[in-house]
Amino acid sequence: MPGLGVLYEPHAEARYTNHLDFWTTQRVNSLGFLDREPPDPERAAASCHVAVVGDSFVAGREVAIASKSHVRLEALAAREAPELDVTASAFGYPGTAQANQLPYYDRHIRSLRPNLVVLVFHKDDFAGNSAVLSALYGDRDPARMPFACPERGEDGGVRLRPPHPGTARERSVRMAGARPRPRR
Repeated sequence: MPGLGVLYEPHAEARYTNHLDFWTTQRVNSLGFLDREPPDPERAAASCHVAVVGDSFVAGREVAIASKSHVRLEALAAREAPELDVTASAFGYPGTAQANQLPYYDRHIRSLRPNLVVLVFHKDDFAGNSAVLSALYGDRDPARMPFACPERGEDGGVRLRPPHPGTARERSVRMAGARPRPRR
C-alpha cells in the first residue's frame, strides 16, 4: 500500500505453517492486517477502544485471530468489566519497527481515536528503526527499503522517508504455505 510499505493483500486468505507445529488460515482485513475488520470510527468512539501496534508479535501469523491477545483482551474485559465496553484492533506486520509503524497510526489508527495505544516493542526493533541496520539484518539495500524509515533531512531534522516504490516488496503480500525459516 502506498506510503505504508508492505502489508498483506486485503481480503486475501493467508495461510501460514512451519510444517511441524502450526497451520493457520486467516482472512486479511480490508486494511491489510491479520485481524478482524476494525470497528467503524463511531463504534470505536462509543467504546473504550484499544489499538495494538507492532511487528510479528502483533501480526501473529501462527495464531488464529480468535486466539490473538487483543481479541482475548476484549473477552476478558467483557467478563470482568463489561461497563467499559472494550473493543480492540491490531495493526502489525512482521519485520517492522516503531518508525515503520507510524504510517499505520497516521492512516488508520488516528481515525479510530483509541483510548489506549499499546505499542509492542521487542529487542529486534532497535535495528528495525534504522534503515542501515535493518538492511544489514534483512539483506536489503538501505536506500530501497520496503517500509518507511527515519532519515536526516537537509535541515538536520529527522523525517520519515516513505517506502521505496521500486522494491519488490512494496506491494501487498499474499501468504500461502510459507516455508519454515532455516535454523542457524
